[in-house]
Amino acid sequence: MITIKQEAGSEDTAVVAPVKPMSDPITGPIESFDDSGDLILVVGKTKVNFSVCSRSFARPSTPWKARLHGPSAEPKVGEGVHPWVIRLPEDNPEALRIILQATHSRLSDVPKFLTREILFHLTVFYDKYGTVELLKPFWSGWIAKLPKPTLEPTDFVQQVWISHKLGDLKSYKEILLEFLYSAQKRPGYNGRLFLEGHPDVDLYQDPYLQQLGLPESWEIRRMRMMLHIENILRMSLNNLSNPKNTMCRSRSMNPDWRLTCDCAMLGGVHRALYDKSWYSSGMPNWEKQVTISVRQLVTKMEGIRTAAIGESRMRRNQGGAHKTCTPWEPFELADVLRMCPMQNLGPLVEAVFEKQAEKSGLDVPVLYSTVNPFGTGKGRFPL
Repeated sequence: MITIKQEAGSEDTAVVAPVKPMSDPITGPIESFDDSGDLILVVGKTKVNFSVCSRSFARPSTPWKARLHGPSAEPKVGEGVHPWVIRLPEDNPEALRIILQATHSRLSDVPKFLTREILFHLTVFYDKYGTVELLKPFWSGWIAKLPKPTLEPTDFVQQVWISHKLGDLKSYKEILLEFLYSAQKRPGYNGRLFLEGHPDVDLYQDPYLQQLGLPESWEIRRMRMMLHIENILRMSLNNLSNPKNTMCRSRSMNPDWRLTCDCAMLGGVHRALYDKSWYSSGMPNWEKQVTISVRQLVTKMEGIRTAAIGESRMRRNQGGAHKTCTPWEPFELADVLRMCPMQNLGPLVEAVFEKQAEKSGLDVPVLYSTVNPFGTGKGRFPL
């Protein structure tokens, strides 16, 4: 029990307030950002200690203003010789160090280069506490120096989050395309959604993607591309099966020869489908059963087409006359995207990105990598 003496009215009385002492006292060095710092922040699982000016720290953040100095501010809790300590176990100390450098006017210490991981944690912090404009002079320069993201799940999620929160529309569209090309799914409507080579990481379970509401909408885009490819196959089968249509391109005037070519291609498509385990019980239910990526599906479709051409020519003695016969025109990923532009987000979504870019400064054409973005002369230069 800690006794706190307070003045109450005109009487000199002692009011006893129960304050729970901290069971985990501060250990390790304390990095000071202000000689008159009145608040100790203990950050992350590694418990990095920062001594800060509470008002400087809270100034750019409405939530922190309310928490530290508002009418309903939390009571000050001390640890040992430190009268005011706040623990932030979920925050990243490296990212918060950059925030503190900016809030305490130590701009020369703000790094010019950041890893994607640290930039991600900075955007997580700003999303929680509303500090995006604090680092407005720096976001563009940091993003410009990031390496191209990979499809390793952590790298992928961090880049999606960064692009979305800072309004980087170009980067967001690029990572969306990579997802559309490479996402796979476990069988069933509620199957696991994952990236090629990472079947154990379910994107539906990622809290950051869920917060952005992306897995469901992105899966719908992926499925639309799948269904577009399915339509190519179904239309080709219908055309080859219809005796009134002729897919054969030979110049033969003999309708029997042309019909034989069509039948050979039709049989070749069926045999290739069966060989690829798509035809044991009829055409697959694409939404439920086609779990491969769009990239893999395009490759598979080309294999089916090539097999159908082979069936047609192997059964013919006039192979040269049928060298251009094909059940459908060959296509690549870029062709699918051109015919089914799922990377287009629409004016409403793009307007959201524009608004975010205004807040973060990504809409400003001049990018800075200077130690003092507010300076002049040698202290300020475009990348």
